[in-house]
Amino acid sequence: MLLRNAACSGLVLVSALALGCGEEVGSCDDPSKGHDTVLVGTTIQYGGQAIINESCAGCHGSQVRGAARRGAPAGLDFDLIPAESEEVGENQDGDTVMVLEEGVVRGLRERQRRVFEQRNLIWDQVKEGLMPPNGVGAAYRQLKRVFDTKDDDVCTKRKASYDGVFEKSSMDVLRNWLACGAPIVETNSESVEKAGIPGAAGFQYPLCEAAPSMPGEPIPFDTVYETVFPRCTGCHSGISSPDLGTADKAYAVLVESGEEQCQTKPYVTPGEVAGSYFYDVVNEENPACTPMGRMPPGAELTKSELKLISDWIASGAER
Repeated sequence: MLLRNAACSGLVLVSALALGCGEEVGSCDDPSKGHDTVLVGTTIQYGGQAIINESCAGCHGSQVRGAARRGAPAGLDFDLIPAESEEVGENQDGDTVMVLEEGVVRGLRERQRRVFEQRNLIWDQVKEGLMPPNGVGAAYRQLKRVFDTKDDDVCTKRKASYDGVFEKSSMDVLRNWLACGAPIVETNSESVEKAGIPGAAGFQYPLCEAAPSMPGEPIPFDTVYETVFPRCTGCHSGISSPDLGTADKAYAVLVESGEEQCQTKPYVTPGEVAGSYFYDVVNEENPACTPMGRMPPGAELTKSELKLISDWIASGAER
């Protein structure tokens, strides 16, 4: 999240904390206890968790440094990105548990605790329109709501009436999620076969595959955009260049412009993954020509999402 006057963001936050002011989020009146699930690219997250990650973590991310934080105070990190893991263990009840690095679990727990402890401040700043600059849920509204039941495949089963449209506003989703304890999905993995298994710091869901194309057929850009770009538009919708706020704008910038971006590479060279700077930016840890590191900051794409982008470019980067 980012205050409108970035230079004063630290002052406003520290003052609010010191004075204890701000409207409280109230009680948890969500029957799901904040566990409504949405599909973010190939990962499943809870609604409030997705809002924090999509609208706030671009500045308040634990991996975001220096000027890229745009005034967000150092250490005030809210990113709650589920970790990927392929290692499996069992807890004392015999439930499947992903074996995550100790530091990853510790970091998720610490940031979750920080978000919940500052829930009243976060809610007050959001309710007053002070942060984030694009409005809460700007990226969240592009996501898909998914079922969370024992009988349905949470990766593919969607309720038609919720396909891009939510009964509750993103403000209501965020408030309820904060009031209900700010629950998190701690990991998505190919090894999780049943949804909603409790883990060390949160819950576990399967890692969803990016929508495949038929063998030999070009991958449409709309598939790539719907899968990957919701986690880009929190910053790249008028705040940071380039503007990727719509599929048309993104395609025009990435493909149609053909402008050189770095080391003679345009963002996308149709048919040439190695000649596409856009792929370098999302795939390499320290891509050339940018001080900000891999995109999105602190929320690197999954292997299946990277493969989708690679396959799209290799198949001709068609619209």
